[in-house]
Amino acid sequence: MATTSMWNDELYSIRYFSQQGLYTAWTDYHEPNNHILFNMLASVIPSGLAYSPFWARIISFIAVLGALFFFLRFSFKEGFFAGGVLAVGLLFLNTDTLDLTLQARGYGIVFAAAITQSIFLYYFLKNGDAGSRNGLFISAFVGGATLPIYIPFAAIQCGLAFLLRPSWRFAFAGMVTGLAGIAFYLPTATQILGAASGYAKNWGTHYATMESVWETLEYILVENVSPIYLIYASLALGLIALLLKGWSYQLKMVLICLVAYIGFTAVCLYLQTPLVRTTQFIVAPLAVGGAVLVSQLFRYEWGATIQTLVISAALAVIGYNGVQKIRNWHFVPIEAWSQVARFSEAVAPDQVKFYAPFRNWQLGVHLDDPGRLRTELNETAFRSGQMLAIDANFQDGVFFSGKAITDEALEFDLSQRRGGAVRLAFVPVRTGALETISVENLRQDNVALAMDKQPDTRWTNGQHQTELPSQSTVRFKLLKERSCVKLFWYGKNGDMPQVYKVSAELRDGRRVSADHRSSRLGRDLLMLDLSGLEVESVAFDIKPGKAKRYLSINEAWCGY
Repeated sequence: MATTSMWNDELYSIRYFSQQGLYTAWTDYHEPNNHILFNMLASVIPSGLAYSPFWARIISFIAVLGALFFFLRFSFKEGFFAGGVLAVGLLFLNTDTLDLTLQARGYGIVFAAAITQSIFLYYFLKNGDAGSRNGLFISAFVGGATLPIYIPFAAIQCGLAFLLRPSWRFAFAGMVTGLAGIAFYLPTATQILGAASGYAKNWGTHYATMESVWETLEYILVENVSPIYLIYASLALGLIALLLKGWSYQLKMVLICLVAYIGFTAVCLYLQTPLVRTTQFIVAPLAVGGAVLVSQLFRYEWGATIQTLVISAALAVIGYNGVQKIRNWHFVPIEAWSQVARFSEAVAPDQVKFYAPFRNWQLGVHLDDPGRLRTELNETAFRSGQMLAIDANFQDGVFFSGKAITDEALEFDLSQRRGGAVRLAFVPVRTGALETISVENLRQDNVALAMDKQPDTRWTNGQHQTELPSQSTVRFKLLKERSCVKLFWYGKNGDMPQVYKVSAELRDGRRVSADHRSSRLGRDLLMLDLSGLEVESVAFDIKPGKAKRYLSINEAWCGY
């Protein structure tokens, strides 16, 4: 998430809210896209860093990691560290949870607020002290000031806490928090009410069925586990704990978290308009309450042994699931703007323009020179390699076809979740410096690929795929009289080198490592930056990867 491309909602928030300054972030709600408190905090990020994924998301990183630390510290201090680790595992080994809460949006803040509010609730029911009471209401204010949908949860949880431990100080603190919330939303109240009244018509209903409830619960579950098992397990554990412990403050805290969840869910089903991702924070109090509930079953002489067995088994299952997910997980961004910008600038010389008719400002903020963008296609320029086409429109389901204009065009699809991919099409600008390509194998004679021998035209062996033996060397020999600033190797179906080392043989006889000059542009294109070097040939020493034993050289060329 520190390097991955941001998507429309993140970029829109930066451009129209946080980068417009603190006052605008607080007072402008022209679109229901402004997570107000988050954007107010983000407004202090310098404009030069605003579109950097790391800096744009730094507030979310701090909020989520801070909440994680606070949760583990709370678990350790209260004597159920293993249960806390278990709950943290359920939350933070869920890739959907991390994907959402670490965005440059307010989801990380409300997630952290829900965790801290539930922990302060525990301490308030235990001690009734001013610190826990103030922490409870500060967390409620922070969450509500970030996302209005957080307010029903905060109000229900705080209201139930007052019923179980009433005091005038608590009522006064609640009144102050409520007035502060009203004052905070006063500048945008009319816009928020207007957006809410027309939301269903403009954007549809998203929380109208129980399917949405299950989707929310999946943010706390390991993969392929039905939410119904969470409900069964909670009811069983709650009944056992009640029979053994009675109405302790711990069980009162768990009950409040559960009732607040049910009440919040009922509000969402009544409104029908909340997006599922805006309700994700509600799994945080369930995790905190679950850790507290499980801990109550192990406060007996036999509890230590059972705790060791149960927690160890649960951690083993979650750990195994997490390791498998991490090993097999390939992160695909929601929208791949930064990857598209990097690819386009790498393959196209400075004079080449970019035809990008769909949301091109989002691409422009990632380009060194946004002036290269065009919204109209010039087919003559495209055929001559002076225009690169970018089709990021995920709404129509039909990709731009460069091959319909010229057979010389290459087409690449960069993966993203919206629409499946972004299509890039272009005719390479070739310098004609590539002389020969050969594949050398340690166990057999060198085999020269059957390439077109005209340096100024396309190179292709017509054979898309070859199975790799134990080790091979692919050698690109360059012409002395022609320039090769960048060497491109185009494969097919991801059949590109997985494990390799690159070396350049210079014309003065030296052989130097070029690993740091090599980069992958998508899954089918490899680029080697040779700027500043007088190169005679380039050698890729390749070993077959565990998952990929095939290699393809669909095309190769030297560019500027």
